[in-house]
Amino acid sequence: MDIASYLPIEHARLAQLKAFDVLDTPPEQPFDEIANLAARLCNAPAAAVSLVDIDRLWFKARVGFNVNQRTRRGSFCDIVVTTRKMLAVPDAARFNISYGGLGHLDIQSYLGVPLECEAGAILGTLCVFDTEPRSWEKGHSETLGVLARQVVANLELRKARTEMAHLWEQQYRLGQQYRLARHEEQLRWTVVLRDGLAQDLAGLAYIVQGMQTKCHDSKTVGELHDVQKLVRAMVKQCTALARGHVVFGDCGLRDALERVAAVTRASTGIACTVDWKGRAYIADRSLSQGLLQIAYEAVANAARHAACDHITISYEERGSTITLEVSDDGQGLPPDSQHSEGVGISLMHFRARELGASLELRAHSSRGLSVYCRAVNKCSQPPREESA
Repeated sequence: MDIASYLPIEHARLAQLKAFDVLDTPPEQPFDEIANLAARLCNAPAAAVSLVDIDRLWFKARVGFNVNQRTRRGSFCDIVVTTRKMLAVPDAARFNISYGGLGHLDIQSYLGVPLECEAGAILGTLCVFDTEPRSWEKGHSETLGVLARQVVANLELRKARTEMAHLWEQQYRLGQQYRLARHEEQLRWTVVLRDGLAQDLAGLAYIVQGMQTKCHDSKTVGELHDVQKLVRAMVKQCTALARGHVVFGDCGLRDALERVAAVTRASTGIACTVDWKGRAYIADRSLSQGLLQIAYEAVANAARHAACDHITISYEERGSTITLEVSDDGQGLPPDSQHSEGVGISLMHFRARELGASLELRAHSSRGLSVYCRAVNKCSQPPREESA
């Protein structure tokens, strides 16, 4: 076969070998057993499952020597792969090539059969060696042919298992991405319902109340009162729906903050971590909700505007005092900026006031910004279970 026609075939063969993902892997019992059986049945001191790589022979299994690879050039296995045929060498001295490089073994005779996969590529050989010249019998080559098919069957099975494991891993990653995307959507609707629609309705209720004070017609005043009640009921409903979208797991606020960090990492590529100190239990659900909303708004603000590489959400409880800090390594606030002007910062101050908490922004001396929120946990102990 000329080189021009051989090279594309060899590239395709190497691609098939690579697809099995078996090179440089630890020994495995099925291949070791087949190599041992080949040596016994052929009454040979050495045997190998030899996989032929681009410039080397790598032995998946070996008997009678300790070397795990040798140069491909000048090897009998290379001849088997190139010709795609069984090769019997009764006396290696007659060949102009040497099969050295197998440690203490002085190879004088060789018998090898090709390992042909289902796709038709020759992956390597199942071969036996002897240190003396000898004539290989027909039964020996037939035996190696049967065992070679078992080697290929085990390689195909191993490949299928590896591919299945990769599929399971991919399915798991897709499931994680779906859960993160779903939670991000839940958080987005929380903001839309509570910070958008609910606040707009609250503003409408305030306008209706102002109209009541200016109106002197008792009938109209009564109608405006009914409208105000309806709008306030809608505000409560929006708030309830928003709270329902924020799902707390078994770890409560900590679990929710971890999910905010995960969503941030997945959606923005920014490294976002949670530093949780202590085993705080917040029985006050409104406090948990408020702290989560402040953290979410601070993280979103940093991701959108700070041009940062890392965001840290820190939580600490000392006694009844809770400290929530969201810090980033971004560009910080411009020197002439007013903290009250940003919508995100205004929302965080509004949340803090609702909780009776303090909120402070601190620019780092070198780079970045931290949002500090301190609140009082009035229910710092978990509720006791009632005895039966």
